[in-house]
Amino acid sequence: MRDYVHVDDLARGHVLAVRGILEGGITGAVNVGTGRGTSLMEIIDLVRRVTGRSVTTRIAPRREGDPAYAVADARLAASLLGWTPGVY
Repeated sequence: MRDYVHVDDLARGHVLAVRGILEGGITGAVNVGTGRGTSLMEIIDLVRRVTGRSVTTRIAPRREGDPAYAVADARLAASLLGWTPGVY
């Protein structure tokens, strides 16, 4: 499970972070994300449904060191930067 954040949202988060640094001295690590986990198989299924095409897959064990679950808690981004993910 991963938290897939749209590149536009990520870029907007960076812009807000830079503004925060320049205008108010906000520093530190801030997570951005949707707060929802999506599996790779869900993404592949969506691609199949949207494109109407098959997607070749190969199921393999998780790579060593990869977490099984990685979902962002973006509450700090919301409170410090006013950042929230868009709706796509």
